[in-house]
Amino acid sequence: FEQAVSLHTSSFESADISFTGALFNNDFSFGGRIGDERPSTVTGNITFQGAVIAANSVVRIFKMNSRQSPAGTLKFTNALIKGLLDIREVYVNHISFDGAVVSGNIQDNGSLFTAIRDRNTARLLKHEAKKINNSTSALALYRIEMSIHAKSLEKHQV
Repeated sequence: FEQAVSLHTSSFESADISFTGALFNNDFSFGGRIGDERPSTVTGNITFQGAVIAANSVVRIFKMNSRQSPAGTLKFTNALIKGLLDIREVYVNHISFDGAVVSGNIQDNGSLFTAIRDRNTARLLKHEAKKINNSTSALALYRIEMSIHAKSLEKHQV
């Protein structure tokens, strides 16, 4: 994407959306707007497989689903994040940063915490919180990371 793209008014309900190999060289917005009263409903899978967010770019994913009704998945598999990935008020069932490399920044407002299912995602988001001196989120993410780790140890001991 060489030009700024905004997918705020689009309805994706249960669609599976894939940005496989996408190169974001400009700002990209998906979901609702922070000031909107109602969130966008996205119950499908959103995948950024091998996507690259360039150093001068901001990818914003805002206001998706509600806290009471999280739905869908958000995956950044083997993504390269050189710019800013800003995720706020996004309530999904599962988020993953499997194989993602971050030399830029990921910022979130804590809405993703309940969607973390793997230790690597928790660790990556913890380090991102530390980068911006957000010790409260870093500690919460450390707790999630260690909880997932403890569960994996329990499985191996049985």
